[in-house]
Amino acid sequence: MGFGRRVFFFDESQGIQRIPNKRFERIYDGKESCPCYADNTIRYAHLFLLFLDRRPISVSHMEFFTLRFDEEGFHDRDFLNRLAMMSYEGIQAQVSGGNNVVYVSNRIAQRCLARLHWKPTDGEMEALRNQLPPGLI
Repeated sequence: MGFGRRVFFFDESQGIQRIPNKRFERIYDGKESCPCYADNTIRYAHLFLLFLDRRPISVSHMEFFTLRFDEEGFHDRDFLNRLAMMSYEGIQAQVSGGNNVVYVSNRIAQRCLARLHWKPTDGEMEALRNQLPPGLI
């Protein structure tokens, strides 16, 4: 028994497209560009699968994120850094004290997460199910 993962890009023009793991790692690390996504934000699904005898038997976890590309089609890591700094500043403000500051820091963290996460519609979940062997989701 083992674990594996599948990555799917959700694109309005191309529909759902499975991305090989190695390619996704190169894209995410900024080592490979995707000119077709230049200066855009796309949504993607990250699925973690349970395997038995090298066959997927169930989906153990699903995450839905956005991925921002710069004008050359590379993953915009500066965007992630800006979001991380906003979260960090919120945490710093929380440490310095004050009830209002805690509330503001939570709102900053929620706003940062909202830019990175998304929730699929029923139609998108159905399309994702069609990309996998029957009965996994």
